Amino acid sequence: PGMADYVIAKHGLLGVVKAAAAEYPWLRTGFVAPGFTETAMLKAFDERYLEQARASQRFSTADEVAAEILACVRGA
Repeated sequence: PGMADYVIAKHGLLGVVKAAAAEYPWLRTGFVAPGFTETAMLKAFDERYLEQARASQRFSTADEVAAEILACVRGA
């Protein structure tokens, strides 16, 4: 509950980026879509769910996501 607007915005932005790439081939586009990231937003989830998720996947840190974005911008 309470995450619908975030999910809609994330997927809407992906659509905009893909459309821009298709319409303007000269424009360099990129999209970073990390999974769970250790931020305060995780407080919206039940801790039991997060424990299960952490057992099956690695959560990113905000610094790792920022580094990925910078790598995209720099063309790495």
